[in-house]
Amino acid sequence: MNADSRSMFGNLADKNGRQVIEDAAQHFENIAAEMRRYVERYDECETLVDKADNVNWSMNYAASAPTTTNLRFDLFAKAQANLQVAAAREQDGS
Repeated sequence: MNADSRSMFGNLADKNGRQVIEDAAQHFENIAAEMRRYVERYDECETLVDKADNVNWSMNYAASAPTTTNLRFDLFAKAQANLQVAAAREQDGS
């Protein structure tokens, strides 16, 4: 592998590594935004029964939200592996 292709692979691995972390951050921000909507709905509840229901709904969302099910751990693993390969190639010059 020549220096140009090694550099291209390293640059792509670097870009993909950052993107997978950005995507995860956005995913968690979306979940946090939905939880904030439950807070707003709670404040709008008129009775304690309504508030109790809201707490149950928010607890259900928190427990079943796609916190990890929609998070692509395989992309994290691939990005990390590609960065390790790029680093090794950079070190040994192959």
